[in-house]
Amino acid sequence: MRVFRILIRTSVHGYAYSSGGPTQLAAIAVLIVYCLLAVFHIVNSLRSGLTSEAWDTAPELTILALNSEKSDAMYNTGAGIQSIRTMEQRVVVRSKNDCLELITGNASGSGEVVKPGRLYH
Repeated sequence: MRVFRILIRTSVHGYAYSSGGPTQLAAIAVLIVYCLLAVFHIVNSLRSGLTSEAWDTAPELTILALNSEKSDAMYNTGAGIQSIRTMEQRVVVRSKNDCLELITGNASGSGEVVKPGRLYH
């Protein structure tokens, strides 16, 4: 019986993942800083007990929007939105006459800042 030997030579050329370059090391450093910030935030939230259950459902947010004054920033958006710029408007929640409302556009200066732990109507 005769045995044949077959020799196959292969070579692979391409990119590989490594942590050797400066870009990879910078990315790893940024990822570590991000993870440390996330862990710090979680520990701080658990220690202080600071949580929020305000406007965590769509109906609550809808009612807040319905109770808010009409803004010129949302002009012509009753039946649809024609421009993506409408979605880019800055929206803040402020207290006005002891009631909360959404304020859109450049009117962010009106109203008072919402204070945690205070009951609003």
